[in-house]
Amino acid sequence: MNFKLLRGDGSLINSKFAVHLSDTWIEFTISSSGGSPGSVTNPQYAECSSSLLSRLGNLGGRLIGIIVNSGPLVSESITNRLVKLDNYQYPILLQKVQDFTKLRSEIGSCSSRVLSKSVDGGNPRRKLTLLVVLSGHSKLTLQKISHLVGAQHIPE
Repeated sequence: MNFKLLRGDGSLINSKFAVHLSDTWIEFTISSSGGSPGSVTNPQYAECSSSLLSRLGNLGGRLIGIIVNSGPLVSESITNRLVKLDNYQYPILLQKVQDFTKLRSEIGSCSSRVLSKSVDGGNPRRKLTLLVVLSGHSKLTLQKISHLVGAQHIPE
């Protein structure tokens, strides 16, 4: 299911993400951002990413991995698509993170180098899947998770 986060004032952050449940973790897949002026997809990718990480921190979430899921790379092994961060080690206890904008920026920078042919890295706003463990998550439904993170379901 696809969602968008709601701000405190009830407006939507213009960036979609999907949520999938597994027995071990919850997957939050944030769609990539890109395009040209006037036709940008997921223009508020950065705000969505920072806000989602912060809200998961408020819920006591543990970030156990980040996987690059951009189209051309999905045929690569998960091991090759794992984002290795410079200043954080998995699992990241999100409630202890002081600056989610800084964490989001590092995720973008490090993910841009994953399987990139460019020396400087590629798109820092790639499609990423955050693997998150929440206490008692095995009892959660998609509707409950969307409520907990302050998200609204959007039609496909």
